Amino acid sequence: PSERSRAKDWDGLPSLVTDDMLHTVATVGTYDTIANQLEERYAGRVDRIEFSIPIKDRADVDVFADILSKLR
Repeated sequence: PSERSRAKDWDGLPSLVTDDMLHTVATVGTYDTIANQLEERYAGRVDRIEFSIPIKDRADVDVFADILSKLR
């Protein structure tokens, strides 16, 4: 993978990374499930976490606020 990133072969990278590999380093979920997944993965292990979602309008702000409230 590092050779492809150095060569800027971004199209070739996805074929090298399996879903299992991705889920080892990232918590992946929908807006409805991500708070629970983060809780399951990190409860008792971390006291702070940072992540983001795309914010385009007020509805997105409300979704993000809902996720944060579930994590508190």
